Amino acid sequence: MKNMYIHCFLIHVLHDNIREYVKLVLDNKNFELIIADDGQEGLHMYNQHSPDIVITDINMPIMDGIEMSKLIKEKSTNQIIIACSSEDMSSYPLFDKSFVKPLPPSEIIEYLNHFHLQRMCS
Repeated sequence: MKNMYIHCFLIHVLHDNIREYVKLVLDNKNFELIIADDGQEGLHMYNQHSPDIVITDINMPIMDGIEMSKLIKEKSTNQIIIACSSEDMSSYPLFDKSFVKPLPPSEIIEYLNHFHLQRMCS
């Protein structure tokens, strides 16, 4: 079974413990977690690793999550991108899923497990 690459850009956020919790849980679930410190680094890592799912904060230094997501979608229109923000981002067509912070990490894990099951069945 192929491992999933997950970019998690929950940086410079009051709830940075979410990133650590998600990292801990995903490391034990056959997910490979790749972390970047800002949108520019995230875009660079995206180009290097071609992840299955990108999890991005919206407010990041250097390049925000919206700009990074636009550039990713220009390259790969089918890329799954999950947004984490203090505002509801569900109306943005860039994002396949959005979570409002502070969020229980279990919601992200549930969504990723659902995606993983769908992928295994296809």
